[in-house]
Formats: sequence, C-alpha cells, structure tokens
Amino acid sequence: MVVDTTPEFRLQMLRANAHSLDAVLLTHNHADHVHGFDDLRSYTFGGKNPIPVYASEETLAWVRGHFRYIWEAKQIGGGLPRVELIPVSEPFDVCGVRIVPVPVKHGILDVYGYRIGDIAYISDVSHIPAESMELLRGVRSLFLDAVRYKPHATHFHLEAAIDAARRIGARQTYLTHLNHDFVHSRLARELPDGIAPAYDGLVVHGIA
Repeated sequence: MVVDTTPEFRLQMLRANAHSLDAVLLTHNHADHVHGFDDLRSYTFGGKNPIPVYASEETLAWVRGHFRYIWEAKQIGGGLPRVELIPVSEPFDVCGVRIVPVPVKHGILDVYGYRIGDIAYISDVSHIPAESMELLRGVRSLFLDAVRYKPHATHFHLEAAIDAARRIGARQTYLTHLNHDFVHSRLARELPDGIAPAYDGLVVHGIA
C-alpha cells in the first residue's frame, strides 16, 4: 500500500520495483500529495480489480471532482485508473493489516495521518489533538512533519516536531517533509537520540 500519490509517484514506484498495489491511503488533497493519482492506471491494466483508495469524505469528494474524467469517461478504454473510493473515519483492515486514521490539524484544515500496525505516518501537521495522541500510543516507528527551523503556520517546525516526538514516545522517529533549509548530515548531528531525518529509500521493518 502507499500513503498519498505524490507528483513523483511513478518514479517512486519504479525505484521501489513495485509491480502491484493493494491500497492507497490519502492524507489530504494538496497537490504535493495527490497529483500523481492518474499514475494508478498502470496498476489496473489487464482487467485487474479496482484499487481501493481510503481517505476522509472531504478528500475523496475533492478527488472525484478534480479527476472527474475517471468517472465521466465518454468511452471505454484502457487509459483510466480503475479505483474504488472508500471514505473512512474508523479503523479498517487492508490485507490483514489494521489501519487507523489519525485526525490532525494542518493549519485550519482537518487531515489524516495513519497508524499502520506499529508504524505511524503523520505528515502536514501543525497540531495533534489529545484524542489522536491516544491513537499513537505505543507506536515503535513514527514519521513526522518538520518543515523548517522557523515556526510555520500550517506545519510543525523542528522544535515543535521534537516536542511532539517526545510526547508520543516512539522508539524511533523519522522527520519528513523537510525543506531546503536543512542539510541532512548537519540535521542528523543536531537531533537527539531516537530522532533522525528520513531519506529516500529508507526501509523500516516490523508491522505488528
């Protein structure tokens, strides 16, 4: 499964040598998280079953409108992604793995992070409500937004991300959504134990 279909989705899947896809989890509808959606078509060629796409009602309504050609095609052809949009707000299962939507704030917007077994992915976040903190209790690996050094209106900055990581208490936290102000090697040296910058190709083992 993948979280979000970013503009580089095709390149990322090629690099990962990923030949099949069982599900898509969308966090929200911003361009840097959904504009690779059309590339899902490659995973539904040859009469394969539609790929389930899970997200909030609001995100899926936007997807249906923005990519409306998928559902409003005037003729049948092989060039459209075959997807099934499934709104979620409660925990659900994908191939025997428990997925927990984690509501967080992205500025004034309500968006999702996801807990997948003992791994949690929380991108584009400026506040984690107390109820969502409870959903994250006991995670072993956490991926968390830290957009820049200075405070930001809609994202955690570095200090806020470190504070949230400590409160969540994962065994290992990886910072993501990092902007160009960060130099990876320098940031790695600055961070406390148990927190590290994520990087392309990072592999984390163990979904309980």
